[in-house]
Amino acid sequence: FDEEVGYRGLAQANFSPKFGVEVVYTRLHDEFNDDQQVDDGITPDVEPFELRAAGIILNNDPAITMEDTFDVGYSTRFQSAELNGKYYFDYWNTAIFSGFRWVEMDERFYAGITNLPPRLTVNTKNRLLGMQLGIEGQHWISYGVVRLDSSLRGGLFYNTSQQLSRLDVAAAGGTDNDMAWVGESEIALSVPVNRNASFRASYRLIHMAGVALAADQINVTDLSDPTGEVYNDAQTIYHGWSFGFEVWR
Repeated sequence: FDEEVGYRGLAQANFSPKFGVEVVYTRLHDEFNDDQQVDDGITPDVEPFELRAAGIILNNDPAITMEDTFDVGYSTRFQSAELNGKYYFDYWNTAIFSGFRWVEMDERFYAGITNLPPRLTVNTKNRLLGMQLGIEGQHWISYGVVRLDSSLRGGLFYNTSQQLSRLDVAAAGGTDNDMAWVGESEIALSVPVNRNASFRASYRLIHMAGVALAADQINVTDLSDPTGEVYNDAQTIYHGWSFGFEVWR
């Protein structure tokens, strides 16, 4: 995938020196999307090129064209919301937190003859809801000018996953409910710009396990049986840099 712009907002209220509550929302501004051309590498073409899996065969009609180039594409979308309660320690500038998190991840795989609409499409949906635990810490470096922040969080989630595969007029899909894991880590640097604001740069990684990915459905789908299944034992990672400001009063 190429890079995609996203955003993350966090609002926090401290009700005492020991306890606070935060609300977090994370989203990709648009979906990751990438496509490539594939062919069989045979010149000149002597037979149609096929994309073949367990229950799916995608090929060209030789009466129409011997073109053996396919467009294959993939896209994914992600958003998440959290509500956490925090407890602050007097030493080491650390806090522990726990709360609820909702995650939504959708994917799409598609393939077809070059310059024509896709003939094969596979769509997956994941809706995760669960609880998480985490810890975060702060450390001032460079004589109090730069603050180093780090955090870890993770938990078990109840995942409702779906998939729907289509090839021309044939379709098959399935739904399943199972447990999944979502973990997240961050390391950040914050530089104060005045008494009430700081510039912040961070690197964040989100790891998900027990989810349904679009490409994984091809080998478990038989389009001759519309009551198919969904493979939801895959893993995926979202990661990247973020830049922004934090403001307090």
